[in-house]
Amino acid sequence: MKYRNYIVLSLLLFMWVRIILTISAISETYDEPRYLKTAQRLSEKGQWETETDVLHPPLSHYLYGFPLKILAPKNFENQLFIARLIMSVFSLILGFFIFRVAENIGGLKTAVPSLLLYTFSPAIIANSCFIATDILLTCFLFLSVHYFGDMLDTHLPKDPVQSHGGGRSGRYITSLGLSGILTGMVLLSKYNGVFVFPIYFLLGVIKVIFPSKGILPDGGNCGKKGVVIRFWGFMKIFLIVSIIGIFILNLGYKFTGTGSALANYPFRSKILAAMSQVPVLSRLPMPVPSPYLYGFDIQKYPTEVGHPSYLMGQRSTKGWWYYPIVAFLIKTPISFLCLLFLSLVLFVFEIKKMCSRSAVFLLGFLLIIVALCIPFVFSKSSQVGRFLLPVYPFLFVFVGTLFSTNKRVLRGISYSFLFLFLLESVSIHPNYLAYFNQLIGGPRNGYKYLADANLDWGQNQKIFLKFRKKCIREKIEVKVNPEWPTEGKVLVNANNLVDCFRVRERYEWLRKFNPVDNMGFTWLLYDIKLAELEDKINEHTDDPNIYYVASFIYREKKDYIKTENTLKKAISIELKSSDRDNLFLAKCYYLMGFMYLDTRDFLQAKKSFEKVIEAYPFFYEAFAKLSQIYDLSGNKKIAKEYSKKEKVYKILDAYAIKPPTDKKFYMNKLKVNPRDPKLYNNLGFVHWMNNNIDAAIENFNKALKLDPKLNYVYGNLAVAHYEKNDFDEMSGYLKIYYDRREKLGYRNTYAIWYNGDLIIMEDNILAVLPEEYFNRKE
Repeated sequence: MKYRNYIVLSLLLFMWVRIILTISAISETYDEPRYLKTAQRLSEKGQWETETDVLHPPLSHYLYGFPLKILAPKNFENQLFIARLIMSVFSLILGFFIFRVAENIGGLKTAVPSLLLYTFSPAIIANSCFIATDILLTCFLFLSVHYFGDMLDTHLPKDPVQSHGGGRSGRYITSLGLSGILTGMVLLSKYNGVFVFPIYFLLGVIKVIFPSKGILPDGGNCGKKGVVIRFWGFMKIFLIVSIIGIFILNLGYKFTGTGSALANYPFRSKILAAMSQVPVLSRLPMPVPSPYLYGFDIQKYPTEVGHPSYLMGQRSTKGWWYYPIVAFLIKTPISFLCLLFLSLVLFVFEIKKMCSRSAVFLLGFLLIIVALCIPFVFSKSSQVGRFLLPVYPFLFVFVGTLFSTNKRVLRGISYSFLFLFLLESVSIHPNYLAYFNQLIGGPRNGYKYLADANLDWGQNQKIFLKFRKKCIREKIEVKVNPEWPTEGKVLVNANNLVDCFRVRERYEWLRKFNPVDNMGFTWLLYDIKLAELEDKINEHTDDPNIYYVASFIYREKKDYIKTENTLKKAISIELKSSDRDNLFLAKCYYLMGFMYLDTRDFLQAKKSFEKVIEAYPFFYEAFAKLSQIYDLSGNKKIAKEYSKKEKVYKILDAYAIKPPTDKKFYMNKLKVNPRDPKLYNNLGFVHWMNNNIDAAIENFNKALKLDPKLNYVYGNLAVAHYEKNDFDEMSGYLKIYYDRREKLGYRNTYAIWYNGDLIIMEDNILAVLPEEYFNRKE
């Protein structure tokens, strides 16, 4: 027993040291500043005032929000460090219970390997270093399933005679209460926590059908009568636990809006919108808080309509059904995949030899793992590393049983794979989030397969800043994230390189080259040389992209003859292509127009920019250049029209799925759903783009009346009043917009915001009008 405690404490302490060192080494991720602002608001006011406040259930915000309020650290870095440290404690709690559950199944031979797998898992350590909600959900889901299953084992009747299921003893009531509280914690951790109810039901069915005598039919059962009695006993426990869990959920939200009918909500997701339109169901009071339903709807909608994702060189807004499978296979150490395969084989062949408790428990674990994975396969999730995290603890315990087998050879092989697993984990420190296995050549090739939170969540800004200081000190010129082809040293982060957050590709030209360095596996350094480009042109005479890149460099060197010739060659090759890329043609025509502007040939420049729009209408930069040309020629009216079009298409170009700009479309939608504020906002935008400013203002106001939380509508109103020269009204809305935006922590709830590029994850929601509108001074 003494050595057992030393083992547990040593492994958990070593894991925590690695987490703390990693926290110190990485910078804030894209989302963490917003999480801290939300925690600050909720700990001070306890009110859900904005869309950002309901993006996640509040438990994580409470856990570090209140301590930060008491400790009051002076700067952001200290706030973030303390918040991360608090959240990492739940990784230690989870590790302790993984050891305890595994020990109950197979003793120390199972428990120690299970805990080793957990404490050295790159996925677990990576997500334990952030203040995201995933590790919290993982912890409470595992605990809740453990205690719920244990309660069923203890209190369900084992045979028809024992019908009371343990009676109403103090232990029974305590178990119900604890299980219910843990259920509430799961619901308050993350919206995915709702899966706890089907998991409970699945676990209950297993316990009902397979009593303690065995798991197979010939192992004995309690007969049909016993099954019925056990099922009703399970349903009673399930309902009581669910009621307690929902009560805890309401308590976490202070019963805000509890009892509101579905008809009162402007839902956008299909499932909730459909429920709210069922006559009987729509009038029923909901037993959950309104911020919870509102936030659930916000999170559900993007998964239905699609959002930008990247996989193995391809970009899509709808995703791929096999995305989670591929991501799991290349983000999980090969040694662990081998252990998992051996565990499955062993389970199938030795199930009859297992004690009944272990067999039922492991069968339950397998089905729970499948149940947790299926939703992410169907949702085509692009952040499987985070969202599948709750599966890992069950996998670690399941694989841990492999080490208690009586087969010495198999045990020896298993320990060899475990040793390799430990080595891989230590070697990736502190870049755990960027871990990829050797199936794809390791983490250096990760950017070729996945992006975003599976690789680059913005955590390596410190590496970038250190490199930039070195370049300044040594007077080395490095261009950081240049959006157009250029010569020299180029540093780009992985998400930009694969255009993960963009609709229009900007870095396709750079992907044709190989990096000369890879920092933190997320920042890639290139060295683009004109001489090498010219050699490539001679080698690949039919590749228009090489000509395109070379033409930019020729323009940089003011060699306009070569610029024109190489561009014409690129255009000629692309026009002859069977799968012609209109966006590529637009880029070529745009550079051609730029070149003509350099040489003061305005007529040819005008023709080139018109060809840009003809090839790709959403190329808003061409509208800006045409406005500039007409302004220089003295035609102010046409210049103003092109300036307005530039702003319109700049907004529309940000959308993966272009929103309709037909007034009739929104009028028909509003007849079906007159309580959708975003439809009024969109209709207001359509009126604005057609210069019907009064109608735009009217519809923006209708949107705010239905949902005052929609901050970007205040910005739209400011723009509309600006165009009416109503500067007092504009200033009022502008102040509201900027004040609320500061509180939100970022500009738009539905936006992925990175390095100045904005993508909205909806098909019908329009963005805040361009910020330069707000920067004009009269």
